[in-house]
Amino acid sequence: MINRQNKMIYNKTNNRMKPYLLKAFAMLMLTSILFSCKPSPDKMIRKIDRRIEKAEQKIQKFKNKITGYEQAKEIYAQKALEVDKDDTKEVEKTKKQITKLEKQLADLKANLVEEEVVVDESGNTVVTLLEAKQKDFERYIEVQGAVTSKDNVMVASNTGGVIMSILVTEGQSIGIGQAIAVINSDVLQKNIAEVQNQLDLANTIFEKQKRLWLELNVGTEVQYLQAKNNKESLERKLETLNTQLSDATVRSTINGVVDEVFAKQGEMAGPGSPIARIVNLNNVQVEAEVPESFIGKINKGDKVEVYFASLDLTRNASIKAVSQTLNPGNRTFKIEVDLPNKDKTLKPYLLATLKLKEYESDNQLVIPTRLIQEGKQGNFVFTYNNGTVERNWIKTGKSYHGETEILDGLEPGSQLIDLGFRNVLEGDEVKLQQEDQAAGN
Repeated sequence: MINRQNKMIYNKTNNRMKPYLLKAFAMLMLTSILFSCKPSPDKMIRKIDRRIEKAEQKIQKFKNKITGYEQAKEIYAQKALEVDKDDTKEVEKTKKQITKLEKQLADLKANLVEEEVVVDESGNTVVTLLEAKQKDFERYIEVQGAVTSKDNVMVASNTGGVIMSILVTEGQSIGIGQAIAVINSDVLQKNIAEVQNQLDLANTIFEKQKRLWLELNVGTEVQYLQAKNNKESLERKLETLNTQLSDATVRSTINGVVDEVFAKQGEMAGPGSPIARIVNLNNVQVEAEVPESFIGKINKGDKVEVYFASLDLTRNASIKAVSQTLNPGNRTFKIEVDLPNKDKTLKPYLLATLKLKEYESDNQLVIPTRLIQEGKQGNFVFTYNNGTVERNWIKTGKSYHGETEILDGLEPGSQLIDLGFRNVLEGDEVKLQQEDQAAGN
């Protein structure tokens, strides 16, 4: 009875084990077949051809994109020429589109170089190396500004009347106190003559009254004081009229050049009426507004590079003043830069681009930003070590103009994989590009 039960248990267990045994046997056979069969040279060549074909397709794709962006850039450049010059917003919008397209075009061309995959006869990717080096790292910001001149004044009339003559022309050099225009003053001159006659009589009466009272003791002190007060009152009145008469001649308040004449001979001028604009361009300022996020990073005395696109001119200067208040409308603060302008090249309201240093780091490890890739654990780069690709997880700092500072994870002198870095994996065996091939490429 016991033997029968054991036999039944054995048969039942054996039946359950058969499928697992068959699967294990099949896997064993398949493994042995795979290990026994080596890929033929034809298969290796086809594999390499497929990789090359795939790379060529990527290259063509990037070339098509580059062509499209170049055409779009030409369209926007043409649009910039056709827009109304007075429509500043439209001009700035178009310029931003062109700048954006230029950046995208540069990125595409960089990616095109990265996608040019080269493999050797064994199927290994051919790469070039770039040594990680330390250097001083700086980052700049660019803000828009405009030329201003504090010696840019509007000369106005202090009195009313008909303009008898304009004594200057536009573009004429002028000095402080030089006459610009003359306003009719006939009434004032008649009043001055009348008051002068009254003053002459008052002086005569005062002198007589003074002699009678002080020398002969004739009359009263009140008579003497009245004569004195009348004389002094007429003297002050005459002084006022003479001041008004001098105001009839409009004079320049600064040294400079007559930029514009607003009034015409024969027109009526009133107090405060603009007559001419006088500008002194020997020294000008560039004013710009900086976003509030850079408060504390931009300070008085910092060096700044000023570029005038319309003149293709660059000037170096220092920040003269930094505003202590923010513009609540656009959350910016104003900076001012003084520029010498002896040749009068810079004109008021000329647009400028200011390049300001907002960060610097001495002797910092810096690598090209394009070599940095992103993974699950963060950023990494591929390095070369005795023919094998290694992955280095890195901690990055700030980036500027295609370069990024490396704070941790990479040592100076490390051999970074440059050409072909997007087409390798950790542990891959790679071949270095020969110097003569690199020169030919």
